[in-house]
Parts: sequence; structure tokens; C-alpha cells
Amino acid sequence: MKIIITGSLGHISKPLTKILLEKGHNITVISRDADKQAAIEDMGAVAAIGSLQDVSFLSNVFAGADAVYTMVPPISSMDTKLEPIGHFSTLGKIYTTAIEQADVRRVVNLSSWGAHRDEDYYKNRPVLGKIKISSFAKDFVLAYQKQVS
Repeated sequence: MKIIITGSLGHISKPLTKILLEKGHNITVISRDADKQAAIEDMGAVAAIGSLQDVSFLSNVFAGADAVYTMVPPISSMDTKLEPIGHFSTLGKIYTTAIEQADVRRVVNLSSWGAHRDEDYYKNRPVLGKIKISSFAKDFVLAYQKQVS
């Protein structure tokens, strides 16, 4: 499968990339940091260097993908100019637009924002625009930990 991974070489994305490469998948890793390109390519993945805020970039990278793993990068709670809900909503809308434009059929989104809420909270609440999810971040992390341990 052709799988696109966001999150560069982060705590989940890097081990996930290794696992998927070992299983023979064609992996592209998105990073905003051009200095990480060599490390991504040394793993055997394709590096796509650009911004998660650029819907055209994401649409082009997502094109032809069988699956996309999206994640919301951590933010600093010390940044008083950043409004978290607006930030996450904007990124969600960008992801949604890129996913729709590229006609991606399989998406896994990881976000710890709101993961502590019970499932009733998510009923009829759009997350990532038209895509609706329940609070699965904890389950995903638990499944991931079992897979690598």
C-alpha cells in the first residue's frame, strides 16, 4: 500500500514508519524540516518537505495514496497568541480539504485534543470537517504500544 505519514520523525510517526516499511509498504513521510529529509530517506521512505498549512502541498502528496495517517502536532501552551481550538479546527479543515481533493479512502487521525472525553461528547460533533470520529486516541496508542512491545 502507498501510505502517507504526517508527524515527521516524531514519537509515533517514526516507529510507525519503520513498522510499515518492514511490512513492505511504500511510505511517504511529511516533514516541515528539510534537515530531516536525509534521515527519512535513509529509513527507506520518501520525504515530502512542506507545511501542513498548505492544502495544495498536502493534496499533491496525498494523491494516489491508499491510506493517510494524520496527526495534530503538539502546540505550546506557553504561546499566548495561539488559540488552540481555532488552531486545531483550521488544521482539521485543511486536512479534510486535502483528503477530499486527493480522494483518499482510508484515514487514521491521531489527536490528544479532547481524547479524555467520553463517546457521548462526540455524537453529532464534526471533527475534521465532514469526517466524524469518536475518542479513539487512547485505543490507538494502546494498540501501537502492543505492536512494538
